[in-house]
Amino acid sequence: MANTGTFNISYGGDLQVELHRQGLLGLFQRAVQADCLKFSLSGIRLATKAKLRVGESLVLDLSLHDLRIEELPGVVRNASAEQDRRCYDIDFAPSSAQRGNTLHCLRHIDSHIRTRAS
Repeated sequence: MANTGTFNISYGGDLQVELHRQGLLGLFQRAVQADCLKFSLSGIRLATKAKLRVGESLVLDLSLHDLRIEELPGVVRNASAEQDRRCYDIDFAPSSAQRGNTLHCLRHIDSHIRTRAS
């Protein structure tokens, strides 16, 4: 998915985000909760207690009401600190096999967030 380099919508609602990082032997570590700050079809800006590195690959689970996207690959492209939390810009990187259904679900989430932001 092409990166637009921007995040479209500030958001502070019901989108639940879990981050999964690879640990030893390629197994995922325990999920880390994160707060969605901004959302777009190409990526997400979030705040979490976890320490992530720019360039780090991870997997996200997104859930909003009855919409759920599991095991969405992402890459950390920017890290910053705001007040007492760490903030990260993460680009979504779905595989070609995931792309159609994932993009469909991302559009539904985007649409719901835009409706609430209005």
